[in-house]
Amino acid sequence: MKRTISIALLFAALIAVTLFTEGCYYDNAKDLYPIDTVYVDSLPTDSGAALNFSSVQSILSTNCAISGCHAAGNGSGRQPLTTYAETKAAIESFSLNIRVENGSMPPGGSLSNTDKTKLIDWINQGYPEN
Repeated sequence: MKRTISIALLFAALIAVTLFTEGCYYDNAKDLYPIDTVYVDSLPTDSGAALNFSSVQSILSTNCAISGCHAAGNGSGRQPLTTYAETKAAIESFSLNIRVENGSMPPGGSLSNTDKTKLIDWINQGYPEN
Protein backbone atom coordinates (compact mmCIF):
# COMPACT_ATOMS: atom_id res chain seq x y z
CA MET A 1 0.00 0.00 0.00
CA LYS A 2 2.80 2.40 0.91
CA ARG A 3 4.55 1.56 -2.34
CA THR A 4 1.41 2.36 -4.39
CA ILE A 5 1.01 5.71 -2.63
CA SER A 6 4.70 6.50 -3.17
CA ILE A 7 4.47 5.69 -6.85
CA ALA A 8 1.29 7.79 -7.21
CA LEU A 9 2.91 10.77 -5.44
CA LEU A 10 6.04 10.42 -7.55
CA PHE A 11 3.93 10.30 -10.72
CA ALA A 12 1.89 13.35 -9.62
CA ALA A 13 5.09 15.26 -8.81
CA LEU A 14 6.55 14.35 -12.21
CA ILE A 15 3.43 15.63 -13.97
CA ALA A 16 3.44 18.84 -11.92
CA VAL A 17 7.11 19.50 -12.67
CA THR A 18 6.54 18.83 -16.37
CA LEU A 19 3.56 21.18 -16.54
CA PHE A 20 5.28 24.03 -14.71
CA THR A 21 8.67 23.81 -16.41
CA GLU A 22 7.62 22.99 -19.95
CA GLY A 23 4.90 25.65 -20.15
CA CYS A 24 4.46 27.95 -23.08
CA TYR A 25 8.01 28.62 -24.15
CA TYR A 26 6.82 30.36 -27.30
CA ASP A 27 4.19 32.54 -25.68
CA ASN A 28 5.81 35.65 -27.09
CA ALA A 29 5.22 36.69 -30.72
CA LYS A 30 8.74 38.10 -30.89
CA ASP A 31 10.12 34.62 -30.16
CA LEU A 32 7.85 33.00 -32.73
CA TYR A 33 8.30 35.53 -35.52
CA PRO A 34 11.60 37.33 -34.97
CA ILE A 35 12.09 38.80 -38.47
CA ASP A 36 10.02 41.28 -40.51
CA THR A 37 7.05 41.36 -38.16
CA VAL A 38 5.26 44.34 -36.73
CA TYR A 39 4.00 43.65 -33.24
CA VAL A 40 0.77 45.32 -32.22
CA ASP A 41 1.98 45.74 -28.64
CA SER A 42 5.10 47.54 -29.86
CA LEU A 43 3.05 50.25 -31.57
CA PRO A 44 2.23 53.37 -29.62
CA THR A 45 -1.34 53.29 -28.35
CA ASP A 46 -4.08 55.76 -29.13
CA SER A 47 -2.59 59.22 -29.00
CA GLY A 48 -5.88 60.71 -27.81
CA ALA A 49 -5.99 63.12 -30.75
CA ALA A 50 -9.31 63.22 -32.56
CA LEU A 51 -8.74 62.14 -36.14
CA ASN A 52 -10.87 62.30 -39.28
CA PHE A 53 -10.57 61.08 -42.85
CA SER A 54 -8.66 64.16 -43.99
CA SER A 55 -5.99 63.45 -41.35
CA VAL A 56 -5.27 59.99 -42.81
CA GLN A 57 -6.08 60.63 -46.46
CA SER A 58 -2.49 61.62 -47.28
CA ILE A 59 -1.23 58.35 -45.76
CA LEU A 60 -3.65 56.38 -47.92
CA SER A 61 -2.98 58.34 -51.11
CA THR A 62 0.80 58.06 -50.70
CA ASN A 63 1.01 54.41 -49.67
CA CYS A 64 -2.18 52.67 -50.79
CA ALA A 65 -4.23 54.49 -53.42
CA ILE A 66 -1.50 54.27 -56.05
CA SER A 67 -1.49 52.80 -59.52
CA GLY A 68 -1.50 49.01 -59.42
CA CYS A 69 -2.83 48.87 -55.88
CA HIS A 70 -5.87 50.66 -54.50
CA ALA A 71 -6.27 53.58 -56.90
CA ALA A 72 -9.69 54.30 -58.38
CA GLY A 73 -10.30 52.36 -61.57
CA ASN A 74 -7.23 50.20 -61.05
CA GLY A 75 -8.93 47.26 -62.72
CA SER A 76 -7.00 44.76 -60.60
CA GLY A 77 -10.00 43.82 -58.50
CA ARG A 78 -8.65 45.56 -55.41
CA GLN A 79 -10.85 47.78 -53.26
CA PRO A 80 -10.07 51.43 -54.12
CA LEU A 81 -9.04 53.65 -51.19
CA THR A 82 -9.40 57.08 -52.76
CA THR A 83 -12.62 58.29 -51.09
CA TYR A 84 -14.06 58.04 -47.61
CA ALA A 85 -16.82 55.66 -48.78
CA GLU A 86 -14.29 53.32 -50.42
CA THR A 87 -12.04 53.34 -47.36
CA LYS A 88 -15.00 52.71 -45.04
CA ALA A 89 -16.00 49.72 -47.18
CA ALA A 90 -12.45 48.35 -46.98
CA ILE A 91 -12.46 48.66 -43.20
CA GLU A 92 -15.83 46.99 -42.80
CA SER A 93 -15.55 44.34 -45.51
CA PHE A 94 -11.86 43.56 -45.86
CA SER A 95 -10.47 44.04 -42.32
CA LEU A 96 -8.18 46.88 -43.35
CA ASN A 97 -7.19 47.51 -39.72
CA ILE A 98 -5.95 43.94 -39.25
CA ARG A 99 -3.99 44.07 -42.50
CA VAL A 100 -2.35 47.35 -41.48
CA GLU A 101 -1.60 46.07 -37.97
CA ASN A 102 0.02 42.84 -39.12
CA GLY A 103 2.03 44.56 -41.86
CA SER A 104 0.51 42.71 -44.81
CA MET A 105 -0.78 46.05 -46.14
CA PRO A 106 0.82 47.81 -47.73
CA PRO A 107 3.00 45.04 -49.15
CA GLY A 108 6.54 45.27 -47.92
CA GLY A 109 5.47 47.08 -44.76
CA SER A 110 6.28 50.51 -46.17
CA LEU A 111 4.24 52.44 -43.58
CA SER A 112 6.20 54.18 -40.86
CA ASN A 113 5.19 53.38 -37.29
CA THR A 114 3.82 56.91 -36.97
CA ASP A 115 1.59 56.56 -40.06
CA LYS A 116 0.54 53.06 -39.03
CA THR A 117 -0.40 54.24 -35.55
CA LYS A 118 -2.31 57.22 -36.91
CA LEU A 119 -4.28 55.05 -39.34
CA ILE A 120 -5.06 52.41 -36.71
CA ASP A 121 -6.06 55.09 -34.18
CA TRP A 122 -8.43 56.63 -36.74
CA ILE A 123 -10.01 53.23 -37.39
CA ASN A 124 -10.27 52.50 -33.64
CA GLN A 125 -11.98 55.86 -33.14
CA GLY A 126 -14.76 54.71 -35.49
CA TYR A 127 -13.17 56.14 -38.68
CA PRO A 128 -15.03 59.47 -38.61
CA GLU A 129 -15.38 61.32 -41.91
CA ASN A 130 -15.28 64.85 -40.47
